[in-house]
Amino acid sequence: MRIIQLIDSFGSTGGLERFVYNLSDALLNRGHETVIVTVDPSDGHEWGTKSFTEVRLAKHPNSWLKSIRELRPDLVIWHCMPKMVPVVLKLCNAFPVIATVHGVTCPSGTRLLSDEDQVCFRKGGVGCLLSWYIHKCGFGRSPISAVRAIYSHNSMVQALQSCQRVYSVSQAIADFLTIEGVSPQNIRTFDNTLGEMHSFQYSNICTINRDKPVRLLYVGRLVHPKGVQYLINAVYELTHSSSHTSFTCEIVGDGWYHESLKALVHNLGITEYITFSGRVAGYQTEDKYIAADIVVVPSIWPDPAPLVVPEARRFGKPVVVFDAGGLPEWAKILGGVHVAQHADAHDLAMKILEVVDMYSDPEGTTTPKVRCPALIERLDLLNEIEYFTDTTRA
Repeated sequence: MRIIQLIDSFGSTGGLERFVYNLSDALLNRGHETVIVTVDPSDGHEWGTKSFTEVRLAKHPNSWLKSIRELRPDLVIWHCMPKMVPVVLKLCNAFPVIATVHGVTCPSGTRLLSDEDQVCFRKGGVGCLLSWYIHKCGFGRSPISAVRAIYSHNSMVQALQSCQRVYSVSQAIADFLTIEGVSPQNIRTFDNTLGEMHSFQYSNICTINRDKPVRLLYVGRLVHPKGVQYLINAVYELTHSSSHTSFTCEIVGDGWYHESLKALVHNLGITEYITFSGRVAGYQTEDKYIAADIVVVPSIWPDPAPLVVPEARRFGKPVVVFDAGGLPEWAKILGGVHVAQHADAHDLAMKILEVVDMYSDPEGTTTPKVRCPALIERLDLLNEIEYFTDTTRA
C-alpha cells in the first residue's frame, strides 16, 4: 500500500514526531510505502538514524490537493495539526482519510487554566475568549490571536468530523474529542507504542540503592504545562524532609520556560541538587534512563499519552506521574507507574518517597516484580490501517 502521512512539520519538537518516525519505520518493515507530507521545513529529526521520503508542499494551499493527488495514496493519515486542515477537508472527498490525535483539542492547545493550573472541560468556542485572559489559558496577548485560535480550532474539529475514522492515543483524549462534537462511534483508542507495550508489561524494576543519592530524571520540553516547576518544588521538599535518603534531579530538555525554572531552582537554594542538561537527541537519551533511579512526568495539562512513560519502563525504571490526561491510564497498562495528585508538589514528593521504599535494595540489584494483566486493551494501529485500507478498496 502507498500511505501518505500529513503533518505540519516533521522535526524534533516532541512525541508526535517520534511517533511518526516509529510508524514510518513499522510501515516500511511491513512492506508498505509511506511518504511524509509537510508544510513547514525542518532541520531533520533526532529520533533515530533512518530517513524517510518527505514531500514539502508549496506555500499556497490551492496547490496542495493537486500535489497530494499526484502521490496516488491508498490511504491518507492526518496526524492532527492545524495547518493541514484546509487540505484534509478537501481530501476527505477524494481519498480514504483517517486521523490520529496526539493532543487535546481546544483553542489554546492545552486545556489548562493557567491561573489555577486546572484542567478545562468546556467545549471550545467563543466562550473561550473569557478564559483566554481571565484564566490565562491563551498565550497570545492580542484579541486577534485569540479569535484566530478559536477559528482554527473550529476548523480542526470540522476536519476531524469529516475523517472516516479518528484514532486517539488515550481515553482522556477520546473524551475531549467527544466534548468537541466528534462522534464517539467514530473514535478508537490505539496503542501509540505500536505494540511495544506488551513486551515490557511484565518487565523488571531496577531496584534502588538508597545508600546513594536517589537519581530523579525528567525528559521533555521545558514549558509551563509540563509541570517541571512542581518537580522542582518536590525536590526542595525531599531535600528538606526528615527522610535519611538524599536526592538529585536531572532535567533533560529545553523550551521557553527554561530560564524561569532555573530561577526557581536558584531562589529555592537547591542548585546543588538539580542539573539542567539541555536538549539531547531522542536516540541519545538511553544513557539518561540507564543512570536514573526514578523517572518523573509531572505534566499538569492533560498530557495525552507521552511515550516517555513506556520508554522509561522499557529500561526498567519506575515512573511517577501526575493524575492528568492520559498519564494515569499508563498505570492501568504497565506495572511500575505510580500516580500523584494533580498539580500537588507535596503529594508528588510523598509519592517519590513511597516509590523509593517500594523498590529499595541495599545492593541495587534488579529483581522481577509481578503485576496483573493489562486492564486496558488498545488497538494495534498497524493492523487497523491494513484492515481499513483493504475494506475501503473492496
